[in-house]
Amino acid sequence: MDLLEIGRWGTIRECYRPFLREVEESRRVLPGQTFGARRLDRQVLNDTVDTQARAGYRSRSFRAVFIEGNRAFSNSELFDLAHVQRAVRDPSVINSIRLILPGKQ
Repeated sequence: MDLLEIGRWGTIRECYRPFLREVEESRRVLPGQTFGARRLDRQVLNDTVDTQARAGYRSRSFRAVFIEGNRAFSNSELFDLAHVQRAVRDPSVINSIRLILPGKQ
């Protein structure tokens, strides 16, 4: 599931509504969001994947952008800690693994 594709967001919003209803009806607290631990995002994405799997669509990995840190300069929309993150749900999609050491890219 590539969350860099604009068309994906409608699906996630549709899956968030029943998730929120379930949390409210069970009187649970929404998972927290902190720097480096986006528990709410993770739960909503996992619920979205489970909902889509029941409909026959299988997501084996996610890709998303996380905007973090400070603006690169005044009024910039570039942030010094922004990054693309991939979460793999099915290890068979991994073709190779390599260690990249700092400064050795």
